[in-house]
Amino acid sequence: RVDFETLFFRMRAKEDRPLLRESPGRAPDEAALRRTMVRLFAGREPYYNMADLVIDAGDRTPEALAEMIAAAVAGNPG
Repeated sequence: RVDFETLFFRMRAKEDRPLLRESPGRAPDEAALRRTMVRLFAGREPYYNMADLVIDAGDRTPEALAEMIAAAVAGNPG
């Protein structure tokens, strides 16, 4: 899990996310991108909340997240 602003910052420059693009090859302006992401996030959030395991990603490295996930799956949440 990451907060919306972190997610927005990460996704705003992505070119390979078709649901975030107004049309192929054309990036939306930031206001349009924010509206789209808010709509998608709101629609998905109930499903995200059903997860058995939720890790707060914050600004952790992929390696740190992998270690946290492995520990949680092994029954040693840290």
